[in-house]
Amino acid sequence: MNLFKYFNFLKYVTDYRKEVLRFTARALFFALVFCALSYCTGWSLPASVAPRVNTHPIAGASNPGQALVRGGILYQQTTYWSGDQSVISANSKSGESCSKSILSVIAIGNSGIESAMKEGSIEEVSLVEYSQSAVLGGILYHSFCTIVWGNKTKSREGKKVGIHGSDSF
Repeated sequence: MNLFKYFNFLKYVTDYRKEVLRFTARALFFALVFCALSYCTGWSLPASVAPRVNTHPIAGASNPGQALVRGGILYQQTTYWSGDQSVISANSKSGESCSKSILSVIAIGNSGIESAMKEGSIEEVSLVEYSQSAVLGGILYHSFCTIVWGNKTKSREGKKVGIHGSDSF
C-alpha cells in the first residue's frame, strides 16, 4: 500500500512540474509579446505595421520585417550620423553617452544628446553619430550610443550695430 501512495505522489509531482513549465512558457511568451509591442529602441511590432510610429533615430532599425530582408535578426550592428562630417577638425571634441537593455526588462544608461554634450564638455554640436548593437532584435541585449562631435564654445556672431554705434534700430 505504501508503494501505491509513493507512485501517486510521483505522479502528482510530475503533473505539478508540467503545470509550472506551462505557466512559465506562457508567461515568457506574453512577456515577449508585451516587449515587442511596447519597445521603442529595438524591434517594435507597431513600427512594422505603421512606420510613422517609429521613434528610433536609425531608420528601419525597429522594423522586424526590414531585418528579415536586409539581415540582422540574430545580431545587428549599425552606425548612422546626422550632420556634415567635413566640419570635424583636429580641435573638435567628442562626447559619448550609452544605454543598454538586457532581456527588454533591465535598462541602464542615458543615450541622449544632452548627456553626450555634457560628457564631452561640448556647447556647439557639429555632428551626431548613433551606434547600435542588438542581439535578437534587441530583445536579449540592446546597446545604443550617441556620440556628439563639436566645439567647447559657441561660435559668436558679429554684433549688429546701428547708426552712430547704437544697438537699437
